[in-house]
Amino acid sequence: MTTGSSDVVFVGGGIVACLSGYLLSRRGYKVTILEVDSLGSHASGFAFGGLDPLTGVGMPEPLLEFSLWCYGRHRGLARELHDASGIDVGFEVRDRLHLAFTDDEVRSAKADIEWMKDVGGFHVEWLDNFQAREQEPQVSHEIAGALFEQSPGAVEPYRFILAAMRAGERYKAEMLQRRATGLITDGERVTGVQLENGIINAGIVVLAMGPWTGLASEWCGVDIPVTPLK
Repeated sequence: MTTGSSDVVFVGGGIVACLSGYLLSRRGYKVTILEVDSLGSHASGFAFGGLDPLTGVGMPEPLLEFSLWCYGRHRGLARELHDASGIDVGFEVRDRLHLAFTDDEVRSAKADIEWMKDVGGFHVEWLDNFQAREQEPQVSHEIAGALFEQSPGAVEPYRFILAAMRAGERYKAEMLQRRATGLITDGERVTGVQLENGIINAGIVVLAMGPWTGLASEWCGVDIPVTPLK
């Protein structure tokens, strides 16, 4: 039994699917999101929601320029999604302390400060034990110090997901509460998703299952070494 068809079908109802679905549907693509539970009910909805363009893998090269662009885009998206959905995603600027306990962590943090201080729009500095605990009294007395970063942002993840989905629905994106059980293929091309009680045809299928992507190993015929951690 064929359930329907879409230009793009996402398997998984987290932030990747909902935000991508909104952006694609706004451009005229028919989008379907498959989620066996409710939107944002797993990893995405319970994430920290931090938006820090200066930290993470690939910093400062090769990803700093792209990371800064993404951060600026998020600031705009907060307003855009609110206008399109009526939901406030809770964007706010939150100062951060990156704690250092060991000599290696101190050296690494101070090395990061050297390039971070040249990035416009952010203030970073090294704080010793006393200064860090002045900023946040609950910090452990055992720290060697901390990298203080002023002006990174954050959103409320669950509201962000709901806002993206509701905004996408304005452009006819849809969410189906169905369990995907496999992929439909024609030769080497994926043409749809097998459901428990039917199939949905698709021009493109995106596995947006986050930490549960490993469940699709059998569908794809390859080992996907991803498992959820609590």
